[in-house]
Amino acid sequence: MGELENFLSLRPQARARYLTILKLLINPLRWSEVRAGLSVKLKREVSDKQLTHYLKELIDYGLIEKPITST
Repeated sequence: MGELENFLSLRPQARARYLTILKLLINPLRWSEVRAGLSVKLKREVSDKQLTHYLKELIDYGLIEKPITST
């Protein structure tokens, strides 16, 4: 089983949310764009707290990387 499938198998209720986020992140998007895209897909509002949780889980598991911002 691949890393992604293992991650998703531990979170069956949130599987669709995580897959949607990963699909959205194929292209570079702003935080608000990811949240809006997820809200459209789920047909309900997603709070900043929820999105932070989903992204942190994906980062902690090594499935995505937090972008390095230049100043």
